[in-house]
Amino acid sequence: ILYETPLPADLDIDGICQTESGRVYVQLRDETDDSRTLRELDPATGKLLPDFQAEFPYKIQVFLGSAGNAPAVTGCGPDFNREIKEIDPDAGNLEPLLNFTGTSYRWHDELTLQDFQVLEDNSIELLWADFNGLNCFQECLRMENVEKIPLVCRGIFYNDSWLAERVSWFNQENSTYHVVLEDCGIGNDIEDFARLTSVQVGAGKGPDILCGEFIEDYIGGMINNAALEELTPYVRAYGIREEDYFSPTFSSWRQGEQIYGVNYKMSIWSYTMPEEVLGSREAPDIETLVDALLSWTGDGVWQKGLSSVNVLNSFFEGTDSLWNMVDWESGHCNFNTPLFAKLLQVASQYGDDERKKSEFTIRNRLSLMNLIIFEGQKERETAEKVICGFLFDDGCYAASFPTYTLAINANSQHKEGAWEFISFLLSEQSQSQNLDSSIRPVHRETFETWMQEKVIYELTTKHIRDGVLYTPPYYGADISEEKQAEYRQAVEDARPLPLRTRPILTIIQEEAENYFNGSKSAEEVSKIVNNRVQ
Repeated sequence: ILYETPLPADLDIDGICQTESGRVYVQLRDETDDSRTLRELDPATGKLLPDFQAEFPYKIQVFLGSAGNAPAVTGCGPDFNREIKEIDPDAGNLEPLLNFTGTSYRWHDELTLQDFQVLEDNSIELLWADFNGLNCFQECLRMENVEKIPLVCRGIFYNDSWLAERVSWFNQENSTYHVVLEDCGIGNDIEDFARLTSVQVGAGKGPDILCGEFIEDYIGGMINNAALEELTPYVRAYGIREEDYFSPTFSSWRQGEQIYGVNYKMSIWSYTMPEEVLGSREAPDIETLVDALLSWTGDGVWQKGLSSVNVLNSFFEGTDSLWNMVDWESGHCNFNTPLFAKLLQVASQYGDDERKKSEFTIRNRLSLMNLIIFEGQKERETAEKVICGFLFDDGCYAASFPTYTLAINANSQHKEGAWEFISFLLSEQSQSQNLDSSIRPVHRETFETWMQEKVIYELTTKHIRDGVLYTPPYYGADISEEKQAEYRQAVEDARPLPLRTRPILTIIQEEAENYFNGSKSAEEVSKIVNNRVQ
């Protein structure tokens, strides 16, 4: 039936369904605030009925379907959990029917849902299509309880579709274990989430697997107190060779040869700064950087959004020796140095606060997401920029972050199962399937295939789809062998920030506040820091 009915301004139809009783509903989206409502249509005329309206609790990937004589809706909640709810047409209430969290089903992010219906036996039929609408398929699902051992993996996942997809594969293939992702959820207090997790692990409880940097402030203590399982024996027993993987894979939470964390993906960043500020094309050491910033006569902030305390922290976060102010072997420290006084002065001068009006940012993030958007030496020289990265004791490098680091709780009753899941993520099969240009595999051979077939080909080759010529935005970018080698080396050289300096950095930041607010001199601050650290 063709309805020719004008809609109110700024409203679009996002979905339509008809229940078994013949009632017709539409999902309307308000373009002004991206909100969605459900309205009933008169089946004879197609006009919107005035007495019925229900608001949807979702804004992300919202689709309208049916559940017998009632409309139903699926969407992502605040914590990105996918669920289906039935709508009471008369009261406008939404009742939960199904939550996909913890199930073995993977939502198809690469396809578009066209329609769905919930049947009397609570099974679900989903109709999918690819983005151009040419290929469709129907999927039938039924919920069943499975007698498997649950493995809880806790972290901040932010709708990590790559991980969710592999959890689904693992759960379908493994006959013994079933992985459940336990997320903090959007809007919840991450610090409380981390603190609670630390307390649980310290009490001999907590999840089987810990994931990501939300818990990093507690990792050093967990390692020292044997709360994390050492993974080196598992790596060797499973025949996993470190040389087959990029060095950041096993480096995040590590002490010498002892591995406590494994990265299933890489999160790597570096920084650049203008040559005019540094006065050189060479990557700086800490003394060169500080002297250049003190002598520069321009107006700017070190990095947008970084207060003076955070600027000071950025100068210390890569050095394990705190620029030789701490001697770990002898157990002594000395912060009463000219360098410490200079660092306080520079941080105060270039912190971004309400007093600063300059929009000029000295340090800018350099992405190592993929080869195309990586700025190699030629691009940097053309733009008159120089690498200033993260300053470590032995040089300037990119830093790898534990966003995707997995560790096993030493108190877990299912450590073998937890390692089965981690090793599954590291496998060449898992690393190589369904990759896109934004995902860096940690497996070397897979990385090479990914770079050639995904990054270079997809982002630099013109494609004709459905008779339309698509020219990618990076067409003609530098993809020379020299730049590829430079990119690989930058990824390989990336290293984690040290863990054992974190308590000291906290002391430095707390006491430096008194210098920045003018209540203490650099000498007074250095003396107090020295006493507290000692």
